[in-house]
Amino acid sequence: MNETIKHCLTAGLAAALCLLLAGCGDKVEPPEAYAVGENSTVPLDSYLDEEEGGKLTAIDAPESEEEEDGEEKKDEEAEQLSESTGGEEEGSEGGDAYTYTYEEVPAAALERYAAALTAEEEGFRVIDEERAPQPDLPAFDGEEGSATFAREAVEENTLFQIAINWTAEACTVTVSCEEGGFYSEEEEAAEESQESSMTLNETIDYFYGLPPAALGLEGENMSEYTLLPGNGDSLVDGALCRHMNLYRTDPVAGTNVIIGAYLIGDRNIYKLDKIANTVELVYPK
Repeated sequence: MNETIKHCLTAGLAAALCLLLAGCGDKVEPPEAYAVGENSTVPLDSYLDEEEGGKLTAIDAPESEEEEDGEEKKDEEAEQLSESTGGEEEGSEGGDAYTYTYEEVPAAALERYAAALTAEEEGFRVIDEERAPQPDLPAFDGEEGSATFAREAVEENTLFQIAINWTAEACTVTVSCEEGGFYSEEEEAAEESQESSMTLNETIDYFYGLPPAALGLEGENMSEYTLLPGNGDSLVDGALCRHMNLYRTDPVAGTNVIIGAYLIGDRNIYKLDKIANTVELVYPK
C-alpha cells in the first residue's frame, strides 16, 4: 500500500511540474524599452492595462541576438567550411529589426501609446510611405490598420522607426533603423529639377535658337550676342535655373558690353535684376 501511494504521489508531482514548466514557457517577458543600437524608446507594454487586455506573445529578434553558444557553433562550422573549400564564407547581413507580437490590444492602449511617442519627450512624428510627416495621429478604432512613427536616429542620415500594424486579433510593433531622412518637398523638387534640367550646351543652344525679339532684344539674329555662364544656379518656381550672362559687341569700342543676366531652366527664360533681386519671365509669355 505504501509503495502504491508513493508511486501516485511521484506521478502527481511530475505532472504538476510539467504543467508549471509549460505555463512558464508560454510567458514572454516584456522589454523595458524598444532599442536598436544606441536608439531606444518606451514600449507599448508600458501602456497596456490588465483590465482592458493585451499582452506580449512573441519577440522576433535579429539573427545577431541568437544565443552565444549557437553563434560560436555556427562560426566553427563556417571556419571548417572555409578551410575545406579554400575560400571565404559569403554571408548576408540581416536588418536590425525587432518585431513584437501582441494579442487583444485595445484601441485605447494604441491611442495612449501614439500620444506618448509623439510627445515632446520622445519626439516621434507620424510619417507616410514616403516618410513625409503627417499633421494628425491615425485612428486606431478600425478593425485593422497601420501607422509608422519616426524620429532622427543617433546615426547620421537615419530614422529610428516604430511601425504598428493591427487587426482584431493581433498587433505587431516593428522597431528598426532605416537609412534616409524625412521627406522634404523642396529637396524632392530640386532633385527632380536637377534630373530634368538641360545641360550647359543644351541651354545655350536653346537660347540661341530663339529670335531676339522673343526676348525683347534688338537685332535680327542671336549671333550678334554672346551667352556665358554666370555664378551659381537658382530655384525659380521649383525649377533649377542656370545663371547666364548675355553680352553684345560694341562696334565702336570693339568690346563686349553686358546686356543683362538671365536664369534659364525648364524651357523658361527669366531676366534677373541683381539690384532688386527679382526675376521676370521673358519667355515664353
